[in-house]
Amino acid sequence: MADPTYRALLLGSPEEAVATYQLPEQERQLAQYVAALTGYPMFRDLLAEEIAAMMSAASVEQYGPGTLVVRPGSLGGQSST
Repeated sequence: MADPTYRALLLGSPEEAVATYQLPEQERQLAQYVAALTGYPMFRDLLAEEIAAMMSAASVEQYGPGTLVVRPGSLGGQSST
């Protein structure tokens, strides 16, 4: 995860990264999230290990376009439905 060469390869050529670094699916997904998040200013100063720890404690949800995810004024952890 901390290997910057792997992160660069993952962002530039994901297929080659997966073929070169035979990672289990769960580790590969985590590495992809970490590599992507390091490009955002909010995460830029964090170590890859810190982002990985955060991702291990989080869940990733995917929503379709236009889906209401959070209602204004709602408390965290509550469903928006």
